[in-house]
Amino acid sequence: MFEKYKKIPLEKRRALSIAAVKAGQAYGLKENKKWRDAMMSDVNAYKKKRSLQNKSEPEKEKWLVGGLKTLKKASTEMKREIRRVLLENTIKSLYAYSQYLILRFYSEVALRNTLADVEISTGENHLSKKKGVFTLKLTRFKVSEKVGPVEIPLSRALSTAVSKYIKYRKQFDLDHKFLLVNATGKKLSRKALGIILQKLSKKYTGKAVGSRMVRVLKATENKAVLDKAMKISREMLHKDLKQTVSYARK
Repeated sequence: MFEKYKKIPLEKRRALSIAAVKAGQAYGLKENKKWRDAMMSDVNAYKKKRSLQNKSEPEKEKWLVGGLKTLKKASTEMKREIRRVLLENTIKSLYAYSQYLILRFYSEVALRNTLADVEISTGENHLSKKKGVFTLKLTRFKVSEKVGPVEIPLSRALSTAVSKYIKYRKQFDLDHKFLLVNATGKKLSRKALGIILQKLSKKYTGKAVGSRMVRVLKATENKAVLDKAMKISREMLHKDLKQTVSYARK
């Protein structure tokens, strides 16, 4: 069995060696060195592989040529396609507009599916506008307890797109302030947002891009900047980049 385990790809093998150690603990084994050594070997090998930052096989398959610029072009194409639908001024047309906004938003901002929880003007996660530019203010998200409140200023172009959408949305008597809506005009769920993003990106680019892939594309496009920042942080012997930034002055 151990020999068969060694032939399994590292990503799967790592989970099995961890499970073997946990099982040994559960059964009260006094000696389980073979699997413990295998687990440590797998963990170290996985860390080394991750440090190379090479694309995984699933990422290679889903990789979007042109990155976020391609996604932005896709949103422009979709906007042209739904132009006649928007003239209907119905919940159906609002839903179509909402889907377009998802595609347009993620072509620029690399959020998780948190956009589904964003409200207009007020709320734990909300959009506020000043001098024609929106700022996304987040206080409740996956790692909010560790990161704290975050403010993300949107570009003027994206702010214009959001402003036009909100103006269109105002004609409907909705019972909530959430930015995005589902097919019945209710709040869009995070799961539905993920499905829509992948469906639309697949339709207009040929690749199903989810929010995680958007984040990978964003980081990849800014890799040189990130590498330089991390190098400076290490040279200053800081525990993380946040500590390094605290030393910078305007």
